[in-house]
Amino acid sequence: MLADPDHPPVTFARSEAAAIREYYAENGFAVIRGLIERPLIDAFLIEYERIKRARLFVYHAQSTHRVIRPELNEHGFIRESIMNASRLAAFGRFSGAIQKCIYNRAVSDALQALDGHERHVAWQDMFFDLSTGTIEHADTWYLDTDPPGSLVGAWFALEDIDPRAGTFFVMPGSHRVAPLDKRDYAEHEAFRKATLKFVADHGFRPQGMAIERGDVILWHPFLIHGAFSNQDPRFSRKSLTAHFLPYGARRQAKAATPLEPTFNPKMFRVKHPNDTMRNLLLYGRFVFDSMRGRRPKMDMRRKSY
Repeated sequence: MLADPDHPPVTFARSEAAAIREYYAENGFAVIRGLIERPLIDAFLIEYERIKRARLFVYHAQSTHRVIRPELNEHGFIRESIMNASRLAAFGRFSGAIQKCIYNRAVSDALQALDGHERHVAWQDMFFDLSTGTIEHADTWYLDTDPPGSLVGAWFALEDIDPRAGTFFVMPGSHRVAPLDKRDYAEHEAFRKATLKFVADHGFRPQGMAIERGDVILWHPFLIHGAFSNQDPRFSRKSLTAHFLPYGARRQAKAATPLEPTFNPKMFRVKHPNDTMRNLLLYGRFVFDSMRGRRPKMDMRRKSY
């Protein structure tokens, strides 16, 4: 168990919690301003700068589901997002700084204000330095509760987000339409095309979220969302994404998995193998696939289509 960073929890007044729930129910998302304290963000960014050029730093890219070496653009920003960045045991200070953000008591309080559950389980997180231009999608196809609909996504702004960076976007109200049935779309490409048709048929429009450092967006697993592509390589879009389910809820299409505590008594996480060792082994597979010109089976980047 990690040491408690000892930051005070956020208390939501009953009227404020009701307002968050009402807005979330109507729109499928809610923005909580200034939820993550700036010292926590600063501590993470320091650790990130220390490790991004490390010789043994390989990671699972969220956008392509392949293990890769970091590729930096001309301004020193990592191009591809890092899956489960909170679990890289070989880079404990880096991962620990992420954990202090996403397992924070303030996050627990915001989740409780939203869904009324006192305890939650963290399941899958990511770090983005640049926008990868994520395709339109609903999380419920990838991960959700069983029965579906109780997962909560969270997007953490680690800097003030400039629209030229390629903002996270949401399609308000799209969660109130029955989602595409995962059983009808076993392959990711079929689901991607069906999602585009779903958006067009219902006339949904993306709403860019140019939010500020420390702000957090919470969203419903049925909500269609994604990210615009980067328009100017000088602008990063440093951010974290995490997913939470109520403690005791079943994970969709997953066998029962042991949980482990975090420093926050109201937050647990799904027990997971050491990602660092696993990534080092899988990196060889990525090199082999690249030499043979194989495309990833799942690609979340709009530039790939």
